[in-house]
Amino acid sequence: MVVPDESAAVVVRRIFDEYLDGRGLQDIAEGLTADGIPSPSARGCRAGDRTPAWSKGTVRSILVNPRYAAGVGQPAGLAPIVRAEVMDRVTALFEARRTAAESSATPERTYVLRGLVRCTWCNRLMQGTRNNGEHYYRCRFPGGSAQAGQVEHPRNVYMREQAAVGALVSWLGRVWTPARVMRLTGHGVSATEVRHVVHHVGVRLHALPDVPGEEHAALFRSLGLHMAYTDTSRTLNVKVAIGGEGTSVSGALRL
Repeated sequence: MVVPDESAAVVVRRIFDEYLDGRGLQDIAEGLTADGIPSPSARGCRAGDRTPAWSKGTVRSILVNPRYAAGVGQPAGLAPIVRAEVMDRVTALFEARRTAAESSATPERTYVLRGLVRCTWCNRLMQGTRNNGEHYYRCRFPGGSAQAGQVEHPRNVYMREQAAVGALVSWLGRVWTPARVMRLTGHGVSATEVRHVVHHVGVRLHALPDVPGEEHAALFRSLGLHMAYTDTSRTLNVKVAIGGEGTSVSGALRL
């Protein structure tokens, strides 16, 4: 986040102060969104577009950016946004929390769709969470179905991992057929090459275990899947690259 004026610098200082006061990254992000403060990703949005909400990742990127304490890139004679000792305290707190989390963590199954699914309400990545012993993906937002930073959003949006993964595997099996791949890639790819690609992906699909895990995560990432979940219709919209030159196929999976 580049700080071009004092109003933006005030937001940066607020983030540092709240983190040192013990607030979590998600809590800070929700507070900024609830107060109607535009996130860095709001720049370039057209009038009438939904303003992107703050995410914990955006807050984290600001807290770990040393430029705010060093004053790098700021006009000559302008003091840094935050004092060096404040940055040092934040860095130490990050390390302390990371160490505590690692020492108390227990082995847990992979969230196979981590970093792949966005919420259609706010376009943020959904976060992995456990609920009743199962893995889910959640988008949490302040205020139940209320306007917050020009974004209407339910308090929580949940997507069950098992349902999503099962639907994805079935859909990919229907998409990745020789005839469809050949039709999408055009005549620039030989039938032999198509059969090789289809066979490679098909083998990996059929070899997937019943319980979602690392194998699923590796396959989905290798295919470059892009997904967005709509809770009102329980629909997972999927796009996957297939062939070269940006050719892709989309699907709407009901969960």
